[in-house]
Amino acid sequence: MPADASTVPGMPSQELGARSPFEHPTLAPAGVTTGPAHAPLQDMTGTITPSDLHFQRHHNGIALIDPHKYHLIVHGMVERPLVFTLGELKRFPSVTRIYGLECSGNGRAAFRTPKRDMTPQQVDGLTSNTEWTGVPLAVVLREAGVKDGASWVLA
Repeated sequence: MPADASTVPGMPSQELGARSPFEHPTLAPAGVTTGPAHAPLQDMTGTITPSDLHFQRHHNGIALIDPHKYHLIVHGMVERPLVFTLGELKRFPSVTRIYGLECSGNGRAAFRTPKRDMTPQQVDGLTSNTEWTGVPLAVVLREAGVKDGASWVLA
């Protein structure tokens, strides 16, 4: 670290932006394939949870899905059963919304075995407020011609 950062050039740009080297927020615990990874609430400011710090709930690890092989199948009570590639879905109009999500297990650790030294991450870290962008389900169902009697979907 320079003694006076205003007297020397800064770092060059990179392919991806990075956090300040003075910031180290992390999900915890790491290495989870079954169970939760809590958002570091005590290390965040503002109202939006960065996508890489959004809480996670695992039931068998994180699926690695090749976007070039991805397909969405829409069938059942529709006029036109369809199969969409990711590229085809991206041609539809999308919307951006901010939604708060909370795991049903949020706060469980503090309720079952409360301890004075628990961090906000350990107590309520299974909640995040994130910006999401995508094609509304109504648009996809309208394209397939969902029938009047249809009342549920299986994802």
